[in-house]
Amino acid sequence: ATGLVFVKGQDVRAEGSARTISLSGNHVFVDTDSTGGNLTINSTANLLTLKNTGTNALTLTDADALVLASVRPQGGSMTITSGAGSDITVANAPIELNGSNGTLTLNARKDLIINQTMLDSIGGVDNSTTINLNADNNVSFTSTGRVNAGTGTVSINATAGSVALGRVDASTISVTAAGAITDANA
Repeated sequence: ATGLVFVKGQDVRAEGSARTISLSGNHVFVDTDSTGGNLTINSTANLLTLKNTGTNALTLTDADALVLASVRPQGGSMTITSGAGSDITVANAPIELNGSNGTLTLNARKDLIINQTMLDSIGGVDNSTTINLNADNNVSFTSTGRVNAGTGTVSINATAGSVALGRVDASTISVTAAGAITDANA
């Protein structure tokens, strides 16, 4: 896919009010409140910028590997899934959780690479986010990777692989792996 696809609206939906849309581009950018109900996006993208300020669920399933440029889950739940056998990389910009009381779930169908921060970086920490980081293979934090759910919870699961754990802050933390759980910063 090539080019930039930019979709912004209080309620994003397909013609006829369907709650499932398909988007294709090198960089897919969606900014919505999802006021009309839960929204499902099927995408073919390399880079993703996603913001949901509403209380409804936003589910994005990509056809292959995905790099998260910027993600802002504010209210409802946000689920991002890569294509079969493909990675999700949190790399280009922090995932900003300022004021977030929603749920963010990342489902990598291969490896999940946390190469950036996922936290509230504006003022004092005021978020209570539920963060689920799932990979069919490995979950790997780099030295710059960090997750802070505020007073929320973090669950990390490597179904068939290992977890190289970075800094994680939350009221409750759960880490499971079929393989080893190691300190990525050791």
